[in-house]
Amino acid sequence: GTYNIGPTGDIQGTFSGGLTASYAADSGKLIITEHNTGDKRIKGTFDFDATNVISGAASVFTDGEFNLVYQ
Repeated sequence: GTYNIGPTGDIQGTFSGGLTASYAADSGKLIITEHNTGDKRIKGTFDFDATNVISGAASVFTDGEFNLVYQ
């Protein structure tokens, strides 16, 4: 499925890369590409537009991927 990323709600995006690189998502998409309940693995992609919470500068995060095992 495809889900919206935003500043509030169930799915929020953030990026932290040091003291001055802290971003919060304004809008974007998270796409689940595989959910294997037998292996308890979920895979997907994401992208989002974000604002630096310190400077207010805008940035775009693209081509994000995840591959997680859960319990």
